[in-house]
Amino acid sequence: MCKILVIDDDSASLTLVTLVLLRAGHHVYSANNADDGYALARQLRPHIILLNDGMPHMSGGELCLKIKLNEETAATPVILISAGTRVDDPKYIEASRADGVLRKPYMPGDLLRVVSAHTETGAFS
Repeated sequence: MCKILVIDDDSASLTLVTLVLLRAGHHVYSANNADDGYALARQLRPHIILLNDGMPHMSGGELCLKIKLNEETAATPVILISAGTRVDDPKYIEASRADGVLRKPYMPGDLLRVVSAHTETGAFS
């Protein structure tokens, strides 16, 4: 299974995503703000990052761009998760360099499909 970093300022969402991913057998790490999330992305080198777009101080899109501009983390797939309309704007997604979007609300199966689509799940242990 793969190593996944979840970054979300909403503790309920963070807990729910973490539980779904753990039950699927993934290794899950989490951060509840952009600064801690960025530090973990650089330290852990996860296989994928699931990133809430609507965070205070630094949006998910801003953090995604920061991750993509860093040589150490640029290749890591980043999926923006949001109930907001910004993620429907192709220019916003292009500017943030996100690899994909998951719209809230979503079902657990949707989350697992997104992870599987952006990772080679079988290659990780």
